[in-house]
Amino acid sequence: MKLTKAYTLEQEDTIKRNYATHISWGNNPFIHDRYMILKEFCAGAKTILSVGSGGVEPSAIHATHACDVHAVAGQLLKSNGWKGQFFISSCDNIKLPGGSIDAAVCSEVIEHLPSLDIVKNTFLELNRVAKRWMVTTPNSDVAKPENQDKSHIHFWNEQKIKDILPADLFPKLKIYTKGVFIYITKNERRISA
Repeated sequence: MKLTKAYTLEQEDTIKRNYATHISWGNNPFIHDRYMILKEFCAGAKTILSVGSGGVEPSAIHATHACDVHAVAGQLLKSNGWKGQFFISSCDNIKLPGGSIDAAVCSEVIEHLPSLDIVKNTFLELNRVAKRWMVTTPNSDVAKPENQDKSHIHFWNEQKIKDILPADLFPKLKIYTKGVFIYITKNERRISA
C-alpha cells in the first residue's frame, strides 16, 4: 500500500482519537477483554509484533515490536514508557524478514484499509512474517455499521472474512466471534472464546 500524505494524516487522527478513548476508558471491560485475549494469544512468544499498533496496544500485550503508518503511534508509545522497537510500515508490507516474529497481532486495522486487495495482502504478509498471528475486527452483525467509527471503510462479519481470505490460507485458520469482535487466527494454540 502506498502511504500517501492524505492517508497517513487521516490515520494520525485515528491513532490520536483511539489513544484518547483508551486512556479515558481506563479499565473498561470492552477494551480489557480484547486485550486479555490478545495477551493470551501472545503468551510464551519471545518476539511479539503489533501491526497498526496505535499508541496503546503494544504496552498492553507486551509487544517487542510495533509498526503503524504514522510516527505519532511510536511517540505515544515511548511517552508512556514502552521500550520496544517501533517502525513505520503498512500492514501489507511489513519491514521484517519472513518468520522472524513468534506472534503478531493486527487488531482493529482491516476495517480502515483502502481496498480489499490490501486487506487480503495483509493476511498474506502476517503469514509471511509471523509463526502465529491474530487479526481482530468489529463484527458488523453485532456492532452495526452506523454505530462504528466514521473511519471504517469495510464492515465485516464471519462470512465476509471467509470470502476475502486467500484460499491457500483458509484451511489453516480459525474464525470466531466474541462480544463485538471477530477473531481470525493462524495458530497452534487454543484461545478462550
